[in-house]
Amino acid sequence: MSLFEQLREEHQALALLSVLHRSGYAGAANSRILADYLEAIGLGALPEVVTARLERLERQGLVKLSLAEDIRVVTLTQRGEEVATGKREAEGVRRPGRDNPY
Repeated sequence: MSLFEQLREEHQALALLSVLHRSGYAGAANSRILADYLEAIGLGALPEVVTARLERLERQGLVKLSLAEDIRVVTLTQRGEEVATGKREAEGVRRPGRDNPY
């Protein structure tokens, strides 16, 4: 993996956690909205790539994935909130700076 690809993945992971943290909907959103959000901020990815990112975040205990009919629902965990706010670090997730744009 190139440095650019690694940085992009780390930024995508941080952006996903950050938007869930700020969402105002109990830290939850569906994967389609999250994919659209990544596209809107210039971090877009194919649906299968977004799914892979979310599954990795779940394996790390940062989000919980569930299904509502055919829609994947993503919920931020306490640990995920701590990573999104910079209180904790997680492998593969960019650490937020003071001016976190996500």
